[in-house]
Amino acid sequence: MKLQLEQLQLQRGQRTLCKPFDLSLEDGQCWGILGSNGSGKTTLLHTVAGLHHDYRGRIVLDDTAIEQIPRKQFARQAGLLLQTNEEAFPGTALETVLTGRHPHLKAWQWESEEDLALARETLQQVDLAGFEQRNLLTLSGGERRRLYIATLLAQQPQLYLLDEPANHLDLRHQHQILGLLQQLCTTRNKSVVMVLHDPNLAARYCDHVLLLHEDGNVESGPSEALMTPEKLSVLYGYPILHVASDAQPLFIAG
Repeated sequence: MKLQLEQLQLQRGQRTLCKPFDLSLEDGQCWGILGSNGSGKTTLLHTVAGLHHDYRGRIVLDDTAIEQIPRKQFARQAGLLLQTNEEAFPGTALETVLTGRHPHLKAWQWESEEDLALARETLQQVDLAGFEQRNLLTLSGGERRRLYIATLLAQQPQLYLLDEPANHLDLRHQHQILGLLQQLCTTRNKSVVMVLHDPNLAARYCDHVLLLHEDGNVESGPSEALMTPEKLSVLYGYPILHVASDAQPLFIAG
């Protein structure tokens, strides 16, 4: 699957969030979207997911503009993790994860034993094994976050779009979840695009990054080329220093 953004431009009122830019995303790539608060990261992600229609340019998925793809078919190709979720009718953890299977079911079709097995497997992947009958309202913020990620995993799209997947997660689960998403790219040839606030997480888990500057300029490319203290200092409007490390680049506020 190939995602192409062609001269994409985003506006919010009189402000230009993204000046026209091109981007081509291939199978197996993991992209991080970085930028300061209000730079348009969530708006860009929602636009690619087909939720935000006020843009210029084209968004093409496998040679078809996303507006021309039926929503159920699109949900089998691309899945979105929102920054926050609100449940009007909270159910159990297992019931929640099974909603990820809806794009694959016909009208009035019940989930199969295979769907149930997949739902339980994804709960185990996010360290929620044994939570199947827990009510959603009894879960902590971090547990609920992992539950929604499990729901997205159960959806099994080719393209994963995630808005702050590390939000509410403790240190162990941050790395567990981001490592799991990275493995989707390296072992299953999936594609991942995720909004992140921590440049160190992006440097560790993303092979490509997209930098959204406050003036609307966009930079995109391999992480090694763009994840530098000079570029990050400009991006965040604050001095960023690089600390030498044998394992990975490490960035701290100056």
